[in-house]
Amino acid sequence: MLYQKVATPEVIAHQLKAYNLMRSNQPSKIKGIDETTLEYQWVEGKHPTHWQPVWDAAKLAMWDTGISTVTNDKRFMYCRYVNDVAEKYRVPSEQTVRAFVCIIQSHLTPVRMTHGDLTFANVIETGLGMTFIDPGNDRGLCCREIDEAKILQSMDGFDCAYRNWEPPRWQPAFPSRRVHIALLITHYIRMLRHVNPTGCEFARQRIEQLNRSMI
Repeated sequence: MLYQKVATPEVIAHQLKAYNLMRSNQPSKIKGIDETTLEYQWVEGKHPTHWQPVWDAAKLAMWDTGISTVTNDKRFMYCRYVNDVAEKYRVPSEQTVRAFVCIIQSHLTPVRMTHGDLTFANVIETGLGMTFIDPGNDRGLCCREIDEAKILQSMDGFDCAYRNWEPPRWQPAFPSRRVHIALLITHYIRMLRHVNPTGCEFARQRIEQLNRSMI
């Protein structure tokens, strides 16, 4: 069975490029139908509940050697983008400044590519391993930590609140640093553009709580 994804031309072009860049773990028979539609073989399976196999598959498919460094220009560009969203959706600046400073000052691990939206919802666990679907946009911040923070988003309980999923099993995560929390805050800010009121309420609560944890 074939699955068709319909979206804006920009999203379809980005996803086709991302799928082609993945070394493995993408759906089969991917092709563009027209500028607003792509098609691939339906992936039968379940969403993962543990971070380790997702992390391992991402490392092989996307996180191999990238550029030598994540430049300050890229960091500032990403923070400006998130700040524009925060201002539009009235997130107080005192809940964003620590995260931005942390992103600008912290070590980030450059990679060849990111998934951009590496939550458990965008990974299908099959008998053959993990399959990545619906790649997102890292907004120029091409580093492993931006994807790891998306994994943390699923472990943080967002999928439970937004999708009414069962809570993920408690598990010690990959070695996370302060910058992972900063990036998780930015992910919650970015999602205010498109999630429903339940998702927005959860995101706003976590933005405030995570910001306090960075003090």
